[in-house]
Amino acid sequence: MRAKTIKFKIPVPEGSNVFAENGDKASDLLLYEVDQLEILEEVMLKGRKVDFHVRDGQYVKKGDVIFTEGMFGHKAMAADFGGIIEINAERCRILGQKRHIERRVTLNGEVIRVLPKKFIELRCYIESVTPVFYTNYKVALTPLVYFASKDQVVAEKFSLDTLSSTFFINDTVYVDDLAKISAFGARRVVVNSVYVNNITNFRKEIQKFDSFAILSGFGEFVARCVVFDNPKDDVIWSKNQLYLSGVSTPEATRIYEHPFWGIAGKVKNRHELIGELDYNEELMEFYLKNEA
Repeated sequence: MRAKTIKFKIPVPEGSNVFAENGDKASDLLLYEVDQLEILEEVMLKGRKVDFHVRDGQYVKKGDVIFTEGMFGHKAMAADFGGIIEINAERCRILGQKRHIERRVTLNGEVIRVLPKKFIELRCYIESVTPVFYTNYKVALTPLVYFASKDQVVAEKFSLDTLSSTFFINDTVYVDDLAKISAFGARRVVVNSVYVNNITNFRKEIQKFDSFAILSGFGEFVARCVVFDNPKDDVIWSKNQLYLSGVSTPEATRIYEHPFWGIAGKVKNRHELIGELDYNEELMEFYLKNEA
């Protein structure tokens, strides 16, 4: 884990009211607000030759054919939602109700440049983390929803307002846990470790996420790679690294005793032979001779 200073730009949508100014601290900072139509469905065209059956701005119902493609029009896109069609050279969208959007950031940094109709540039002081497993399809800056234990993962934490967040579970999870998190609607997930008992099911579940990272490793008892002093700052997903704020690497003692081979945590001696290891707030007894 390395401390870094990075610069990045946040695009400003058309019609936004911009509140950020040069020199503003980025801790819980309102950048802009804007009223936008909700995007219910989006298909990227990217030069595809399609034959539209609807017009830009037309209202469609669920099941209506939007366009066909192929030599004989044998492939068709049907609407999964009712809404207003928006068509341009790059994409086709179905838009729903108007939503009021407030774009905030919570970072250890500051605003260094503002072009109100284009972007807001920030400089941020952050820790770079290279996970043992990482997949990410889009560079993104997202809010953080933090769980110190997988027992804290409940449906009430997953709502329309939080689904764009990164859900960080600083614990060992099972493949069934990943399936539950996906069913709740999470798209970006970080876990400390994963116990994999079926590699096929594991691959199937992680393919459901837009972004997924394992920080420490695979197994049932894996020490935590990072701890949060105050888990509130946003998460940055880059091409091959995570950027986190307010984290540190815990100093831990490692023990080598079945079934806890290589597990690490805080140790307290009970007497001259036996110690207690605190692993994720669970106490485990071991022989002190097996401590390293």
